[in-house]
Amino acid sequence: MKANELKSLMLDITKRQSFDILHQSIEGVNCENSIRVAFLGEFSTGKSTLVNALIKQRLIPMLDKPTNANPIEINAAYENSFEISRWVEDEEVLQVIQQDRLQDEVINYETGKRVYLHLKDCSILNNDVVLIDTPGISSLLEHHTDVTFGYLPIIDAAVFVISALPGSATNSVLDFIEEQISPIKGLKNRLFFCISMLDAIPPRIQRKKCVKRSNSLLKRLCKIRG
Repeated sequence: MKANELKSLMLDITKRQSFDILHQSIEGVNCENSIRVAFLGEFSTGKSTLVNALIKQRLIPMLDKPTNANPIEINAAYENSFEISRWVEDEEVLQVIQQDRLQDEVINYETGKRVYLHLKDCSILNNDVVLIDTPGISSLLEHHTDVTFGYLPIIDAAVFVISALPGSATNSVLDFIEEQISPIKGLKNRLFFCISMLDAIPPRIQRKKCVKRSNSLLKRLCKIRG
């Protein structure tokens, strides 16, 4: 049972039993704060593939071009449902959509739009965890990067996905962490790294080179974190 559901249950019990003082005390408990974990990285590094693997469902589109134009928030629910959030005259308006519309809504950018996936029976989402798949940084489409920047101040932890494939950028990753993550108090200490796509490099000797290169990059990143 999630914290806010337990609070509602306790409020109902204390109200029925006329436990006024206890009821007032429980009312003051803040159970609305979820643990928000964002997945960051350059476009086409495998962020969405990783998130799909974690939720054990292939819901987020995975294409060989910059795909996610809008942030995708994934949380636990009693039933699977999908919503689009838009802001109209300073009010959030939610629209329920069918699963077959997910790809179009994720790809087509709109200012302030978010995509919500509410999933049942997904163990990684227990304990009020919310996963956020962000648009890729360094995308040719500047609004992808802007959306990701806007999310940084409201997340509790971040997983930075780095591709092991030859030719993957490193300086842009370093610049992003130094310029965008380091200024946010405490966030660089809640930053984790995931090396993706090692399985796409067949020869064993080449794979060793990629691991060595990735380790070198991580050491440079750790200096920034420090």
